[in-house]
Amino acid sequence: TENDRIVGFCHVAPSRDGDSDGTAEITALYVHPSFWRLGHGRSLCDEALSHAGKEAFPEISLWVIAENRRARHFYERAGFFDDGGFKSVERPGFVLKEVRYRRKTTAADANSPDGDGAPK
Repeated sequence: TENDRIVGFCHVAPSRDGDSDGTAEITALYVHPSFWRLGHGRSLCDEALSHAGKEAFPEISLWVIAENRRARHFYERAGFFDDGGFKSVERPGFVLKEVRYRRKTTAADANSPDGDGAPK
C-alpha cells in the first residue's frame, strides 16, 4: 500500500504443475503501472519467497509471458532462473507462450552458499 491505497498484490499457492510437487507457485504478482520501479514489486516478491519458505516449500516457481522482457528481467534480478518449462495457452485469435521461472525460497537461501537461489 501507499498512502492507504492498494498498489499491488501477490498470490502464492502450491504449484499447479505436475512436475513440481513440493514447490510453491507465484500465481499472480501485479503492481499498478503508476507505481512501477518504486520497490513495491520487489517487496511483494520478497514476501512471497518468505511466506513459501515458512510454509516449508524449498522452491518457488512462476509463469511469465515469454515476450514480456520487463517481467523476465524483474524476476531474474530477484534470483529466478528460466528452468526450461514452456507452455502455450490458446486464446481466441492468438496463442500465449509462457516460460517457467524458479528459485529457492528465502528459507532455502539461508543454507545456500551465495544465497542466489540458483541450482548448484
